Amino acid sequence: MYSHDPVEQQQHAKGLAVFAEQTRRHLAGELDEPEFRTLRLRHGLCIRRHGPMLRMALPYGLLSSRQLRALACVARRWDRGYVNFNARQQVEFHWLRLADAPAMLTELARVQLRAVRADGTSALKIHCAPLAGMAADELLDPLPWCELLHQWAQRQQDVGILTCGMTMAVSGGPEALSSIGTADIGLQAIRQDGQNVHLGFSLSLGSELVHGFVPAAELLGRLLALLRVYQQQAQREGACRRRLPMLMQQLGHKQLAIELQAQWQQLRSACLAPDERVSDALLARCAARFSRPRYASIASDAAELNARHASFEPRYARWLSKHVLVQRPAGYAAVLLPPSRSAAPGHFGADQMEVLAALAERYGLGQLRLARGFSLMLVDVRRSALYPLWCELDLLGLATLTPST
Repeated sequence: MYSHDPVEQQQHAKGLAVFAEQTRRHLAGELDEPEFRTLRLRHGLCIRRHGPMLRMALPYGLLSSRQLRALACVARRWDRGYVNFNARQQVEFHWLRLADAPAMLTELARVQLRAVRADGTSALKIHCAPLAGMAADELLDPLPWCELLHQWAQRQQDVGILTCGMTMAVSGGPEALSSIGTADIGLQAIRQDGQNVHLGFSLSLGSELVHGFVPAAELLGRLLALLRVYQQQAQREGACRRRLPMLMQQLGHKQLAIELQAQWQQLRSACLAPDERVSDALLARCAARFSRPRYASIASDAAELNARHASFEPRYARWLSKHVLVQRPAGYAAVLLPPSRSAAPGHFGADQMEVLAALAERYGLGQLRLARGFSLMLVDVRRSALYPLWCELDLLGLATLTPST
């Protein structure tokens, strides 16, 4: 799971106290809407036609059973008893009262959940595959790299290099659930010549490959060169505005490669700043943000047991093939948990979330992921427990994916 820096947590708590006081003043008529607007947008609070809406971030799609229970508690106490998970790794509350927003934010901050800035200043959205860090075919764990890129992007935004609305997808390998082809910038871990010492990334803009191999130590510098070319060359008006993949269409593959190499040579000749070099120590600090579960040693992956159950239950056999994914270490699996067919995409009720939190603890290690298609994914499930888990999910109406997914 992801944990915020302790210093950042203290600053965040102080900011929530200020927001609570300013909300009180606004509701008392002491603070007008234009002054209050900047503050509420900073705390993820939008005022829509029917009322306020609050967006909370799920860093890299990671979610613990404790956090899921907190979401259920907040939804039941201050909303209408449900939440919506969206495709941007966020959770939304649609029916809260403005006066309750500070209390909701404070309660969720206790479980390391924070609001998404709604003021348009989020420069780069970084995504990874739902099985990041545990996919069977990964060459490296992409989660520390996502955090490294997130911190780097914040520094670039401060100096005006990054603009809003950009997306980046990071993949630790060729896993099927990766979405690097749909992001502005796609990074996929690869090995050059099949050697561990030559580990790096391919870099693409949309579906177009820009660099076939970028050494891991040079990644931030190559990205900075790309952003500088974009800043100088990209069309900023009309439909192409702020879209990095349009660079390929605007300049052509050959000219873009020339521009990128020229910028890279300028950076190298000027000596990259320490912040632009990827060191083992820097990557280790980012990896420390993520806690890892303690896996038990499992002698068998229970393939024979599951095959026996599947032989007399066709629906279970289909569920195994469609909704169960292999993960590391051996003996564990990930299970897709969509909302019920009667609910809207991404809609999860408070009672349903509490049940899923209990299932995550009973059959797994208390962790979930937000998957594509507005669904949740229960991870670290013992393969020997898949059949009893399916039986419970079937009773809840969660054993079959909706057509939209």
